[in-house]
Amino acid sequence: HTFLADKILRLGNRVKRRIVVDCNDGVMRNFDQEELKKEHPLETIVSVCKDVDSETGANTIKVDFLQDQRPYTLVFSKKEDSRAFVRIFREIILRRRKHVFEADKLNQYGVPQTRMFVIDLDQATMTTMESSHVVKKVRKLKDIANVFLMEKNEVQISFL
Repeated sequence: HTFLADKILRLGNRVKRRIVVDCNDGVMRNFDQEELKKEHPLETIVSVCKDVDSETGANTIKVDFLQDQRPYTLVFSKKEDSRAFVRIFREIILRRRKHVFEADKLNQYGVPQTRMFVIDLDQATMTTMESSHVVKKVRKLKDIANVFLMEKNEVQISFL
């Protein structure tokens, strides 16, 4: 799938990009003219959200990456392109059998500690990791009693 969009850079200026989502190779590539600027493995993309720029009314898409890669915003001139872009990623994310999230876990004293949570549908487990190598806890998905969406992007998980 190929899309033309403006990528908003860190300082707010825009650059024209051709974005190629290659589901066969499992990568998203950004091109400036014919020059490859960046390549992202699809599994590093955590979420893709549709939005509208409050000042210009442009159709924007915010792409969030796992860990150290900064999220970035794409501006599409056509609304149908922004919808198609989001639809492709929703399908990719839904088909994944392993999902990785990064979040702050509050310890018993209420101090946030950054953790990675790996939900593996094939193994039916949720693994809490301190880093990409240090496993803190592995829980079976069947032991999760409830998951509540709270305010401020907080999720509360209770176990059996």
